[in-house]
Amino acid sequence: MANLKPRDLQGAEVHDCFSITEIVAYEILGLAEPGKGVELVKSGATALPQVRGEKAGKLPFEIPVNAGGGLIADGHPVGATGVRQVFEAYQQLTEQAGARQIENAKRFLTFNMGGSLTTSVAMIWGRD
Repeated sequence: MANLKPRDLQGAEVHDCFSITEIVAYEILGLAEPGKGVELVKSGATALPQVRGEKAGKLPFEIPVNAGGGLIADGHPVGATGVRQVFEAYQQLTEQAGARQIENAKRFLTFNMGGSLTTSVAMIWGRD
């Protein structure tokens, strides 16, 4: 166990083969209370601070999720979704994400699933 709480993370990539999958993932991972995933999205808390503009830093909990557009934006590369997520984590943690860079990213979550939702993998990546 990583012994971390959602507030200890600076960003995440979660499986979003369908829009609802991302929202349910927020609830499964504890980023949102059960039944409150949609509210998390509507609040803007999962958007990059660059996108939130003047609202950035003013919400009780903020975590940029799928900063690169998620799996849907990449055409949902079946069989390579985990690799795509890990690559985004690597880019964020090494400050190579360009315009979508999450400032001072030190802890990053990836959550992937497959096999008709029978296989799930969650990893927390980090740097000091």
